[in-house]
Amino acid sequence: ILATLTTVPVGQVAANADHYSLIAYGHDVVTAAYEAYSCTLLGEKDDIDHVAVTHYTNYPFIRIVRFGAKYYGVGTDGLYELSGNTFNGTAIASVVETGETDMGEPTMKRTRRLYIAGRLSQDLQVSVIAHETDTETFTYDPVLGGARNTRVALGRGIQARYLAFQFQNLDGQDFELHELGPEVDELRRTA
Repeated sequence: ILATLTTVPVGQVAANADHYSLIAYGHDVVTAAYEAYSCTLLGEKDDIDHVAVTHYTNYPFIRIVRFGAKYYGVGTDGLYELSGNTFNGTAIASVVETGETDMGEPTMKRTRRLYIAGRLSQDLQVSVIAHETDTETFTYDPVLGGARNTRVALGRGIQARYLAFQFQNLDGQDFELHELGPEVDELRRTA
C-alpha cells in the first residue's frame, strides 16, 4: 500500500499510511536576481515605430526613473542617482545586440566583414549570432579619435539565413554605434 502525499502550507509535506506517519520539513535558499527593462521610443522612420530596449541586470531597484536629464534607482532602502561609469567600483560592461535579420534576402549567408560607423572603445568585442545560440566572437584593431568608420573582419564559419550582431565592452569603456553595414556571401537561393 502506497502512502498518500499531501502538500500543506509553509513548506511541509505529510505522508500517511495505515500505521505510520511521516512529516518532513524543507527549505530552499533563493538568490535574488535583479533585472529591469527600459523601452525608449526613438520615433518613426519608414512608417515603423523604432524602440530601443535596455536590459539592466544586477540592479537592486524596484524602478529606474528619469527626472530631467538624470536617472534614479528606487530601492527599498532609498533613492539612488545612477551616474558614473562604475557600479560600486566595478566597470559596467555593456552588451548591445541587434535583432536577427535576413537583410532582405531569403538565402543562406555567412558574414565576411562588418562596417561600423560610430565611436568605438578599445575593448569592444564583435560577435556574429545565428539561431540565437551559435556565436563567433571577434576583436578588431581600434582606431582612436572620435567618430569613424571601422571595418571588422569576420570569420566565415556561421552560416544561416537570419543573423544578428552583438557588441560588448569588457572594461566598461563608452562606445556609440551609429550605423552597421554587414558584407555577406550568399550561399544558395533558399534557406
